[in-house]
Amino acid sequence: MNNLVSDIKSIQGITKMLITRASIMNNDIIRIDTVVSSALDIPPDLERIARAENFVEDGKIDARRD
Repeated sequence: MNNLVSDIKSIQGITKMLITRASIMNNDIIRIDTVVSSALDIPPDLERIARAENFVEDGKIDARRD
């Protein structure tokens, strides 16, 4: 039973890391999209940017603005 609990905790940690990486990738995609839109003189999708800026993880708003 101890091995099972240990395995579950390990999988939980991996899952949290993957969720964080996915959110970071989303931020990177939005940043690239904004740069390309600016370069092509196309207005960026402000609604999508606003949704991504308030990413919440563990009850805290992600304050990184990268």
